[in-house]
Amino acid sequence: MIFFDFGGTLMDEKSDERAHEELMKAIEKRYGFDAEELLASYNKAMQKNVAGGRWYNTLEIAQDWFLSRVKNGPTNWFLEEYFRMHKKYVRLNDGAIELLEAFAPAGMISDADTQYIEFQIKPIRGYFSSITTSEEAGYAKPDRRIFELALRKSNLSTGVFVGNSLERDILGAKASGFKTVLVFSQSAEADYCAKDLFECKEILETKLNKR
Repeated sequence: MIFFDFGGTLMDEKSDERAHEELMKAIEKRYGFDAEELLASYNKAMQKNVAGGRWYNTLEIAQDWFLSRVKNGPTNWFLEEYFRMHKKYVRLNDGAIELLEAFAPAGMISDADTQYIEFQIKPIRGYFSSITTSEEAGYAKPDRRIFELALRKSNLSTGVFVGNSLERDILGAKASGFKTVLVFSQSAEADYCAKDLFECKEILETKLNKR
C-alpha cells in the first residue's frame, strides 16, 4: 500500500503560504495591523506545531495567536477566514491526481489536524482508505508511532511512503519499516528520489512494482 504525506507532497506548499498571506491581509483590513509583520509573527507561533516530535493542535495555536494580537477578538470570524482562504487558494501539486488515480486506495500520514485534513482533502477523499493524523496519534513525524499506527489501521506490516521532507517523512518512515520515495529533492538516505510527482509515479510503477 502507498502512503502519502499531504503538505508539500500532494499539496502545493506555496499555495498554502498564499492562503496564510491572504489571511493576514484580511486581518490587516479589519484591524489595521501590518500584514507582513503579522505573517512573520504567525509563522513563528506555528513553529510550535512541530517542536520536539510532539503534536500540538494547529488550529488552537492559530486561534491563540489571533487572540494575542486582537484582545477578545472574534475567533469565529478568524476561523471562517482561515478556512475560506485555504479553500480559495490551496492547490494540489502537478501530478497529484494522476498519482492518486494510479494507486488508490492509498493511505495518508499527515502532521496536520484531523479537522484541517478532512476539510482540505474533500475533493480527493475518495482516493484514501486510511488517513492518519498527528492529532489522532498524539505524535508528530518523524516519531515512529504515527507511522506504526497507520500500518496497524490498515492491517499491514510494511508499506511505501512518499514525502517531501527527509527528516520528518523519509527518516521516520524508514525507521518504521517503510520503503521510501523522497520527492522534490535528493538524498542517498531515501530508497528513491523523484524530481516531481510524475517521476514518483514512474518509480512506484517500475521500481517498486506498485499498481
